Amino acid sequence: MKPALILLAVAVGALALRAVDLGDRPVHHDEANQAVRCGQLLETGTYVYSPVDHHGPTLYYFALPFVYLQAGGAFAAASIAAFRWLPALAGAALVLVPLLMRRALGRQAVLWAALLTAVSPALVYYSRFFIQEMLFVLFAGLFLAGLWGCVDGGGRGSALLTGVAAGLLQATKETCVAVFACAALAGAVTVLGHRCMPAGAERRRWRVLILTAALAGLATSTLLYSSFFTNFQGLADQVRAYGNLLWRGTGSGEHTNPWHYYLHILTLWRHGQGPLWSEAGILILALIGAFRALAGRVPHPAWGRFLALYTFLLTVLFSLIPYKTPWNLCVFLHGAILLAGMGAAGLTANGPLWRRAAGAAAVLGIAAHLGWQAWRAALPMSADPRNPYVYAHTSRDFEGAVERIEKAAAVHPAGRSLRIDVISSVTNHWPLPWYLRGYDQVGYYPPEHVPQKPDLPVIVSTVGVQEELEAWMGDRYITSLWQLRPGTFVCVSVRLDLMERIAAAR
Repeated sequence: MKPALILLAVAVGALALRAVDLGDRPVHHDEANQAVRCGQLLETGTYVYSPVDHHGPTLYYFALPFVYLQAGGAFAAASIAAFRWLPALAGAALVLVPLLMRRALGRQAVLWAALLTAVSPALVYYSRFFIQEMLFVLFAGLFLAGLWGCVDGGGRGSALLTGVAAGLLQATKETCVAVFACAALAGAVTVLGHRCMPAGAERRRWRVLILTAALAGLATSTLLYSSFFTNFQGLADQVRAYGNLLWRGTGSGEHTNPWHYYLHILTLWRHGQGPLWSEAGILILALIGAFRALAGRVPHPAWGRFLALYTFLLTVLFSLIPYKTPWNLCVFLHGAILLAGMGAAGLTANGPLWRRAAGAAAVLGIAAHLGWQAWRAALPMSADPRNPYVYAHTSRDFEGAVERIEKAAAVHPAGRSLRIDVISSVTNHWPLPWYLRGYDQVGYYPPEHVPQKPDLPVIVSTVGVQEELEAWMGDRYITSLWQLRPGTFVCVSVRLDLMERIAAAR
């Protein structure tokens, strides 16, 4: 089979793995947060960047066509699958990124890197997640591809790709500074190590390329952060966001994890009596690829060494930052996969037939094991805390709480206009704004709020708040307890007459 057909088949398989049953998993609170903001853009046509949270605007603008095609202009009609199609397609497109670096990696390395990208459990899982991460990794990959094009003698086209990808990266997530810093340092070390400083016409070419990339990146970022020239305050706010990033990254809190957190997930992870998880095969192949680059046994040794140093620096930097969530590992994992492609090519492209066959069998065995884990992570264990990529996830049990509210609305005279009071901290009421998006009388109140109307139809509260409400409720409500996520529970209190109607309607 021709390499192009193999690559296409891998990309199609990657999309299938990422797109099947996209609406099955409960909505994570981060997904809900992003979807609600995208829904505001859908219904009002207005987006204003916030430097405090939510990250950059690309996710919302790029998801808009998918949601509009499914739901028109009504956010309440949108399904979570419509939102998740964007990261699924971005994850599948990532499979094709090595093709843009084929002269640097080699033909076989491109195919192996594409296959490993397609079946990496981390990349598959977060390609089914409506957060910024998969767009971020895709734009980082395109940024690298643009840089390679410039190194390989490309002209303004390569510079434009580099600049636009950098602008999109910056407009996606503030941690772009880590990618830029590691790429700059790795590039400087590579240039100095190879004593390949450009001179004469080559230096003039690089000046043009750098200027073109800088202008393209600035234009792209400005267009998005200014909400297409309707909110110039967004340009100042994007600078302010880096102060918040520094505070969160170096501070302590619930997302503080040890330096080896990411390596633990990737090498050998087991939670309780759950199954074993590992992407160590990728890391081993990446080390082989890095050593081959250092030994000059890859098509373009300087680029291979740059890629190895860039990936190493990213891994170290993200490991040293105390603030850690598992999806942050995706960007340096992709760098490792590019190296792993070169490592796999080294095992399968040279030597006697028996050695190449053994190498191919080993790499295919690694890919099969990764693919099996990816399926397990994406489908049967998509919300299971024993899955290392599941992080503070909404429990399937919580969907029962939503169903209880829907049943109350079905028997209430006002229908979906019945009043719902949610009494909770902001942290603990998500993802309810997503699940209650079709109700127009929902109020969110702080824990110290005490309802003033004795006949409220539905009250949702956390356990601590519920204890304070018991005396006020008396015997006029039926309260049920539901797990929101591991260690966090919510109470749904439905007025007694509505519960009687629900029982009669069965």
